[in-house]
Amino acid sequence: GGELSTTPVAVPTSPVIIGDDGTGDHTYALIAIGVQGRRTAPSPASKANGRAQLRWNSTPGADAYIVVRDGQEITGPLRIEGSQKHWNDKPPR
Repeated sequence: GGELSTTPVAVPTSPVIIGDDGTGDHTYALIAIGVQGRRTAPSPASKANGRAQLRWNSTPGADAYIVVRDGQEITGPLRIEGSQKHWNDKPPR
């Protein structure tokens, strides 16, 4: 018989702030979600001077990501194609 082994998804690196709207300080972090639905701990936070445009690289084994602003999850699972992910924090309408 064989063995079934799992490899946990690594904690993502901090998102890169590529711009912000200057409306006030925020911190942003990421949670990676593996295909089995397991979540990582949040990444180290990045600081922005407003609602930010974020970029990050794929985390091996991650199927989706959750964006955390100021310690609160603000998105559901995001599935973004490509090795570099881009996301914009837009104010509610």
